Amino acid sequence: MVLTAGLGQWSSAWSPVQTEIARTTRACAWDRAGFGFSEASAARQDLVETTGDLARLLDAAGIEGPYVLVGHSAGGFESMLFADRHRERVAGMVLVDSTVPDQDRLTREAAPALRAYYERIEAESAFAIRRCIADLESGVPGAAAPDPNHCFDYPPDYPAALAAALRRLDADPARLATQLSLFHYYWSGEASRFMIDPRRHYGALPLIVLTAGERVAVEGMPADAIAQFPSQTAAWNRSHDALAALSVRGENRIVAGASHSIQRRRPEAVIAAVREVVEAARRRSRPAASRREFFEGQALERRQIHRAARTSSRIVKPHASSCTAPERWNSHKPEKTSAIPSPVIPRRNQICRGESDINGDRRSFEARRLPG
Repeated sequence: MVLTAGLGQWSSAWSPVQTEIARTTRACAWDRAGFGFSEASAARQDLVETTGDLARLLDAAGIEGPYVLVGHSAGGFESMLFADRHRERVAGMVLVDSTVPDQDRLTREAAPALRAYYERIEAESAFAIRRCIADLESGVPGAAAPDPNHCFDYPPDYPAALAAALRRLDADPARLATQLSLFHYYWSGEASRFMIDPRRHYGALPLIVLTAGERVAVEGMPADAIAQFPSQTAAWNRSHDALAALSVRGENRIVAGASHSIQRRRPEAVIAAVREVVEAARRRSRPAASRREFFEGQALERRQIHRAARTSSRIVKPHASSCTAPERWNSHKPEKTSAIPSPVIPRRNQICRGESDINGDRRSFEARRLPG
């Protein structure tokens, strides 16, 4: 199981569900370059780079597939692109209120006032990040200095030790520059245009799309943008229906009472979807289960792929790991424990955290496996 967080988030986003998922299968969350405990990168942060980073991380860490990919929001793009490029390594997929191909245009058409509001917030955020980069390059604020421009604001539920560890890392302006590179790629609409592929189809891959059942207005959102929630929601739901249609076994589930971060508001919905996909993937992999079912599924996949192609006109170095007793992200100590120079398979009732060196840059991950 590979868990990919949304834009601007890191592996801690999965803390409400990762431990429970690990009772079903090994659950690995990772951090993009510049986020969480991963180092900065000089490379442009686009989907080719981040998805390639994920593939290299899995290889360097010795985490073998096939994988069930779980992506939240923008993490859905890396999940889909990984499946596009490594189909033989993917056994199933869960997309949690995922970003959709051509989303920038679809949102602009369905809810122009809402899109204009998002663009204003994105511009303000980019300005704030650039200001923090300039402050850090001038030496203020440092890792322990006052923070008048709020360059080191972390969620209030982060333990002091975790916030301090992140602040030490974020005192490197290259980290913020790496983050800004990724933000600009998404905010410009380039990511959603890149993901347009009329030929994309996953055959009979187990696939569940989870769609937020409610949209929440944030403080300061203008009335005309809020008024367009219904049209934006309708377009969003249609787009998620299209994601589910990427597999003949796909399903789009509206999760009542959940806003965008479904794993936080309704963690049980994510856990249930993951378990269903994992079980479906395991049934598909059993060679003796049904030879006839296997060949019928293969034939169905080929027919669906051919039909989609005819009718579509739209649109490394050794790693080090460490194992500790099970605990929640919000109570973990970020300091590394003893390093083990060879790939580590987690024993039952253990969590493995570690780093993999990819072309000289560290990428962090966490793998959990608990008894079922």
